[in-house]
Formats: sequence, C-alpha cells, structure tokens
Amino acid sequence: MTYSDSYPDSYPGSYSAPGPGAGHYPYSSGPGAHAPAPERRPRRDSVVVRAARALGGSLAAGVLVLTAVVVGSAILGRDRGFPGPGTESVVAHVLASIVVLGAALFADRRTGGRAFLASLLVPVVVGILFWTQWWG
Repeated sequence: MTYSDSYPDSYPGSYSAPGPGAGHYPYSSGPGAHAPAPERRPRRDSVVVRAARALGGSLAAGVLVLTAVVVGSAILGRDRGFPGPGTESVVAHVLASIVVLGAALFADRRTGGRAFLASLLVPVVVGILFWTQWWG
C-alpha cells in the first residue's frame, strides 16, 4: 500500500528550488554567508591531573565496595547474634563513601586545578577512614 496525501510536494515560495543552497534555508549561502566555525578539540588535562582522577576514581570504587561489606556484616551480625562493626564504623564508612563519590564525580566533570584538588581529596578521606576505622 502506498501512502498518499492531498498535499503537493512543493509549494510556491518553498526552499527546494535548484541552485546554490538548494534544500537549505535561503540565506545559508551566497554573499555575506558565514563559514561554519572550525571544529575545536577540547583541551585535555595534563597527565598528572588524569592520573590523579584515575587514582581517585579507583579509591572511591574501593571505598564503596568496602562500605557495602561493612554494612552487610553489620546486618548479618545483628540478625545472627554475633558482634559486627558498630554504628560508629557503619556511619563513618557511609559518610566517607558519600564524600569520596562526590569528590570523584566532581573531578570527572571539571578540568584543571579544580579536578586535581577534588581528586586529591579522595585519598585524604580514604586515609582518614583507614586510620580511624581499620588501623586505629
């Protein structure tokens, strides 16, 4: 079955006439037309910033996994009647996860110095978490 409508294929004054700029808006070519802007490649961050961002993302992923393990062991300990990590440890891990995930996402969406500083925040928070909850 062929589709048919009552509309003509072209209208008087339509922009489909042959010639320069055919099929386009009539002012897109000819005298005074603007050339398309040259394609600009986004600036890449330095190797140091990209490495800091990668390290921060990896540490953030590790803290999220560690938080899941701590929360899971707290739930299992409560349900089965054996001592697990306390409320303080669970809260510290959840707060650290929020901070490192936020910093890693911030660093991934920014460039330059702000990305580098946000990436440096992640190992600092991970160090504080480990020092107070695992080694302390």
